[in-house]
Amino acid sequence: MFESAVVIKALMEVALLGLAGQGLLYLLAGDKREQNVFYQLVKAVATPPMAVARLISPPKFPPLWVGCVAFSICAAIWLVSTYYKICLTLNTC
Repeated sequence: MFESAVVIKALMEVALLGLAGQGLLYLLAGDKREQNVFYQLVKAVATPPMAVARLISPPKFPPLWVGCVAFSICAAIWLVSTYYKICLTLNTC
């Protein structure tokens, strides 16, 4: 159980960093971001959370906000897995 909490927490950390990196490069790279190699790499990491956020979001939801939804979902899962990891470490669960 402890290992699963650690793995889920690590996956959410990678997804959160990918989403944050994509958002930052979205702002910095401007219109030529699709030709940027780093943006494509970070976009590949952030694709699974974005797909889940698109499934959960309503159809008329603005596309710019889908990233915020994905980040919020990943942050919530990260917080829950961190809490569960702490509970398992302290044997209070």
